[in-house]
Amino acid sequence: MRKGELLVIGSDSIAINLRNTSHPDDVSVHFKDVCEVVPCDPGHEDDLQWWCSQGDDGYYYLNIAWNVSGTREVAWTVCW
Repeated sequence: MRKGELLVIGSDSIAINLRNTSHPDDVSVHFKDVCEVVPCDPGHEDDLQWWCSQGDDGYYYLNIAWNVSGTREVAWTVCW
């Protein structure tokens, strides 16, 4: 099992090398904190997406993309 947390802001993405050549059996990626309404953009909904991919090096990567209106915490866990 591997797990971690990210502090994210704005719109971006990251590819985390899982250091394993087997596809994960279970993946959990979610916002850890509660979203607060941002006064300057009350209609914005924070978005979080993830997927696994195998790189040219043979290792699997956890790809996480986000679009948030403020600072958010993302927690992730991967199990084989």
